[in-house]
Amino acid sequence: MACPVRQCPRRGDPYLTAAPISCDTGEPVGAIETGVVAGASGLRYDPAAARYTYVWKTRKAWAGTCLQLQVKLDDGITRSADFKFL
Repeated sequence: MACPVRQCPRRGDPYLTAAPISCDTGEPVGAIETGVVAGASGLRYDPAAARYTYVWKTRKAWAGTCLQLQVKLDDGITRSADFKFL
């Protein structure tokens, strides 16, 4: 399954990471995965909508786990979202 993630507005070139977290506490529980990209779709910026769209390709092996996706921007701002995979 692919999960579209949207980020607004444009602030340089974002850097994406994903890390396993505890589904109960949200605390990190494993190694960070960098450069998470879904094939050729990857991260795109739409100037008309003034936002990034990133298609995050999820894995069947993640069922029953939780991950935190972080988007780090050039200006130092970091946005994150927690996901629970069923």
